[in-house]
Amino acid sequence: MKKIFLTFFSLVSLVLIFLVILLSTKGFETDRFNGLISSKIKDSGENLEVNLEKIKVKLDLKKFNIFLNTNNPKIKYYNIDLPINKIDIYFDFFSIFKKEIRVDRTNISFNDLNISNLKKLIVRTKPSNLKSFILNNVSKGVVKGSIDLNFLENLELSGYKLNGNLKETDVNFFDKIEVNDASFNFIADRNLVLVNEISFDLMGIPVTNGSISIEQKNILLIEGALSTELDSDKEKLSELIKLFPDLDYLNKKISVKGNFLNKFKFSLDKTLKLKDYSYNLTGSLSEANIIFDKDYKSSFLKNDVKEILFGKSSVKLDLSKKKEGKFFIEGLYKLTENRKYRKFKLENSFKKSLSKLKVSLDFDEYII
Repeated sequence: MKKIFLTFFSLVSLVLIFLVILLSTKGFETDRFNGLISSKIKDSGENLEVNLEKIKVKLDLKKFNIFLNTNNPKIKYYNIDLPINKIDIYFDFFSIFKKEIRVDRTNISFNDLNISNLKKLIVRTKPSNLKSFILNNVSKGVVKGSIDLNFLENLELSGYKLNGNLKETDVNFFDKIEVNDASFNFIADRNLVLVNEISFDLMGIPVTNGSISIEQKNILLIEGALSTELDSDKEKLSELIKLFPDLDYLNKKISVKGNFLNKFKFSLDKTLKLKDYSYNLTGSLSEANIIFDKDYKSSFLKNDVKEILFGKSSVKLDLSKKKEGKFFIEGLYKLTENRKYRKFKLENSFKKSLSKLKVSLDFDEYII
């Protein structure tokens, strides 16, 4: 009797192991759920056309959950072909034995979707700050990734999580800041968007890496840090400086070469109007120069100053809407090309037309 029981137990165990391996790898193919899933997808929105070929029953070993899988379904939404390559549908196991299967979660993976088609899709969704921003401020590019949808009963959406990457996209901020050829990875849900591995061109200045978070509560809070390797000509840099009127004391005819870390925080109201901002820059100059529109004259100097050349220096800049701005630079300088570099330190606090300047430097020019 004991031997029979052990034999039976061993056979059952082998069958279960075989089923687990089969369901977690290849899956069990069936057409029983084709009509059901097609109708469920159509019920989730109007103007959906669905054509499913093969459906497999599979096992998620990590969560030990049975789900349905279909690859490369043909789905159209308002006559737009959706580049979906996989759909996984997780359901309440016990609902299999009932008349109506209850869907708990769906994961949809998609290939490259053009931003122009994405706009056509989201224009039909409920109003939100994110929707408004994409429709009005984003152009060009492609997005690829997956979306997790969680459902209550009757397929009522309870939450979602989106992750993927965006490539070669153009974005406009506040009708002033132009970002071109942006590429990054992202994770997003209803209240939070996290972005990393960012690269783009900001008005001619390359951003090589960084991260940004976008949090949506009563206001939209955008916070991030970006690394730049700057080697700009005067024209490109002057366009960027125009964004900060308080920096007009820096002559527009300047050039800079160095590495910088830019930290920022913006808060926007429900109409996406800028309510508050702060900006912090730290970095190191390898070289830079300032050429004045007019020669700088001083009763203490024998010669007029036409330009200032900087060698290796450290830089810090703090800007905000409510507080005074602060600029700090310390390193090496000279007033003409053929002289040796000398040490200097400059600190400046400013707000609109008011400015407090403190300068400390080694000086070897002729004094009258």
